[in-house]
Amino acid sequence: SDCLGSTHEGYSKSESTLSQTFFDLLEEAEGKQFFVTTISSNIARMHQIITAALKHNRKVVLAGRSIDQNVGVARGLGYLPFDADVFVKEDDAANHSQKDLVYIIAGCYGQQGSALDRLARGEHEQLDLEENAIVVFSADPNPPGVAEDVERLMNALVLRGAEVIYSKIQDNLHVSGHGAK
Repeated sequence: SDCLGSTHEGYSKSESTLSQTFFDLLEEAEGKQFFVTTISSNIARMHQIITAALKHNRKVVLAGRSIDQNVGVARGLGYLPFDADVFVKEDDAANHSQKDLVYIIAGCYGQQGSALDRLARGEHEQLDLEENAIVVFSADPNPPGVAEDVERLMNALVLRGAEVIYSKIQDNLHVSGHGAK
């Protein structure tokens, strides 16, 4: 099998086990700029993030080409049945109070040039990272060779004043889409 989980005993948890996590994190982040980075093809995760954002009266900014494209296709197919007014365009985000937005941002594996990488370096043309912003990594660095890039990215975010939340310090941020034995 080419399944990454095939060497692990047991069962993979359901994606639905993460829903409460996003509600709780947004509750704790009241009044703060809030970013979540995840795998750009994980539509179920994005559904959970958007649902939690709406419960906390926040609109959603899709930051990064892969996130924007995948959400566009998923909305077109009816997998993300949210009205257009739920979303704020990336180039319009600066015109909104940051405490009223949730960013779903590309770059969870530390990809150089991704939206999150550019944000961390202060080089994003449309987004600025506020002091005390929260950045949640809702993906584990599973692919071989990305751990160092993810660490570099997390360090850059912390040095810019962000609070970084990731799986080694917070449970229920990611479940694998790869089945275990």
